[in-house]
Amino acid sequence: MPSSQCCLPATGLIANLTQEDRDDLSSYGTFHNAKPETVLIEEGKPHGKLFYTISGHLEARRMDHGKEVLLGSIRDGDWIGEVDILDPSSAMCSVITVEETQYWEISRQELEKFINKNTSAGSVLLIGLAATLGRRIREVTSKHATAPVPKKKPYVLLGALAVSIVAIVATLFLVGKKQEEIIKLKQPSRGLAQLQEALDFSRQRTIELEAEYAKINADLKSKAEEAQKSKGELESLKAQEKALENQRQGQQATANSSVAVSKPTDVPSAPALTTQAKAVPASSPQQTNAAPGAAAPVNSDPVAGYTPLEFPPEVTLLEQMTIPLKVGSKVSGSLKLATGRVLQVTGVDKGDLLVDMGASTERIPKDKTDFNKALAKADLAAKEQYKLRQQFEHHLKNSQQGVDPKLEEKNAPSLVQKPASISEPAVPSEKKEFTFAEIEKIVQIVEPLKTLKALKDQKKEAVLRSEAHKWHQAAEITKSYFQDFKDSGVPQAYTHWLKTVLTTAEMIESGRYDTVEAKLRELDLEWLNLKADNIVGKSESQSENTRN
Repeated sequence: MPSSQCCLPATGLIANLTQEDRDDLSSYGTFHNAKPETVLIEEGKPHGKLFYTISGHLEARRMDHGKEVLLGSIRDGDWIGEVDILDPSSAMCSVITVEETQYWEISRQELEKFINKNTSAGSVLLIGLAATLGRRIREVTSKHATAPVPKKKPYVLLGALAVSIVAIVATLFLVGKKQEEIIKLKQPSRGLAQLQEALDFSRQRTIELEAEYAKINADLKSKAEEAQKSKGELESLKAQEKALENQRQGQQATANSSVAVSKPTDVPSAPALTTQAKAVPASSPQQTNAAPGAAAPVNSDPVAGYTPLEFPPEVTLLEQMTIPLKVGSKVSGSLKLATGRVLQVTGVDKGDLLVDMGASTERIPKDKTDFNKALAKADLAAKEQYKLRQQFEHHLKNSQQGVDPKLEEKNAPSLVQKPASISEPAVPSEKKEFTFAEIEKIVQIVEPLKTLKALKDQKKEAVLRSEAHKWHQAAEITKSYFQDFKDSGVPQAYTHWLKTVLTTAEMIESGRYDTVEAKLRELDLEWLNLKADNIVGKSESQSENTRN
């Protein structure tokens, strides 16, 4: 019957086990109390258990030719059944209690679980079983050495004992191998070491990228400051242009009044014709074809058809703020923006501006920037550019229709025709020189500002792919300029702009769209500067002619 015993005592083979190991081993088996003449192991039958005697007296008996032979006595601390637990087979003898006995038993399956879980304690236990088996082999050998020679030698018993010893040795070997595997598992594997190296490299690379990102931000800030400075210079040039334009209009009014009082047959003086030839208004979208030699009607509104800008290319931050920085859709950090920081605007969404922060596009509230002021300035600049382009288109159409540019005047009826009898003196052919009209011809094919506006509402790749053939045409014309004007040379003021056109066209044709927007902004800003310089130059030339 089951016993109330809860732990194996520190006796016999398990005396060297710790209290913790003995408690753990006890939990894998069960304790029992047996009355005298109780058969624990029956000869000829397998049992698959290992027994440990805690107290009492047992005997090992074997039937030999119908007689029961006593093989030996079993006392406290002895193990029983070690042969069958290591080499499962039928029992070679019976084990019977002589007096009331307390014992503990464990199955083969539970013993294997304990050894696999507790390799050190399992090794001690197996060594103890091997020692018990060896001692019993010596005892049997000693008895047979002193006893008379039997008719049949117990080869079967000795063979079974030998097999059991081999099984114990093999088990000990396997336990040792398992301990080596456990030690190897505890050591860091090569894969983990490689992962750790990769992690260290990633951290180092992250630090380098952060430093590079900070450098790029500093460069962007420097570029923004340069752009702001250029913008101020452009506004100054526009103010000068306006003053010169007012002066020119006053001189033109004086010239017109002198022409009005002269006789129809009088030939206008050279200064008057010069002044009149410079007034080239913008053409109307609904202009009708005029007869050769007559001035075409023009639109009285110089900004007809102009579409106002929705947002400026850049704004200035009016107060300090902190924004999150994103890589893809994940927040990777934050950036503190100081008051006065110039931000590049890529779009507008309700009350927020979409600004370019290098690796990502962030949202900035409009009311924290000089949005209205910047939009007014940018819209004024774009309107001026539109007017200049309209003037160029008007001039180009008149040239194609055969209209003499000298006859173009804001008030067509007041123009005085030259008498037919007066012929122009022959002008010797001059060397062909590069003029601003060649630049305007490129702008007519590809308009950087128009392309930038298209990019904000559509996919970048689709827009640039559709514009590729125009940029290819502009690049071919630009290359021809450097060839056609080889003798006179392309002015240095225009060379950089033309080379930027070639670079932008090459980037669009090869599909490198990442930095195209920056090139487009550069082309548009430099175009405005070149246009302003050209207008100022013309005004100064007119003033000089008037004085002469």
